[in-house]
Amino acid sequence: MHSSNSTKQLLVIFGSLAIFLGSTGLGYYWGFTSTWNHFKKQPLIGKEPITLQLVKVVRDIPASGKVEFENVEEVRVKMPQVYADSLGFASECMGRQVKWTLRKGGYVSRHDLVPIGKADSNLRSARNGESEPKVGGVR
Repeated sequence: MHSSNSTKQLLVIFGSLAIFLGSTGLGYYWGFTSTWNHFKKQPLIGKEPITLQLVKVVRDIPASGKVEFENVEEVRVKMPQVYADSLGFASECMGRQVKWTLRKGGYVSRHDLVPIGKADSNLRSARNGESEPKVGGVR
């Protein structure tokens, strides 16, 4: 009789453990699948076009030229993707020297502009009689 009671107790313990593990597993599975389905229905970051304010080039700016008030304007446009360093305000680029020609219809980014201080070095080296200014002001 003693072995029958211990067998019943073992069955109760293992049965309880199996029910606990089964219900926990089903709960995790249901939670994971519902969360995953909800996640798949969300719009992806960067996939939806967003409206941004950008600085648009309205007249061609030649290479090594300066950004002037007449050459750019601030516009709000819906864009599918933009450079991370795109400028939103014309005041951020006024009077700055550009690295290469910016064409009409394009947008101004920080990577289009010569870093502050480097443009001054290029001008100084050209004034000192060097035939060509060095890139980035390095001699």
